Amino acid sequence: MRWSLEKAWPWIRDVAITGTGLGVIWSQVFSGHPNAELLAAGLGLTAPTIFKAREIIGGGSTSGTPTSSSSSPPPERPPGPSSPSSQD
Repeated sequence: MRWSLEKAWPWIRDVAITGTGLGVIWSQVFSGHPNAELLAAGLGLTAPTIFKAREIIGGGSTSGTPTSSSSSPPPERPPGPSSPSSQD
């Protein structure tokens, strides 16, 4: 059986990269003096799996904008109070 990067990437992402990230996070959580840079690096290593999980669960697109199948226009804003005019 020959492995290609396409077949191996989910294993690399889920086991090696995310496992390393979780190990870094846990080691910093239980250390006496956690390092913010290492915590950020650990969270960064878990990001690919988090984004893939959002796709699978149906959490929408990863671009930060919600997805919608309807093309309805945005709701109208109610008229706000007008700016006070100077009365002399």
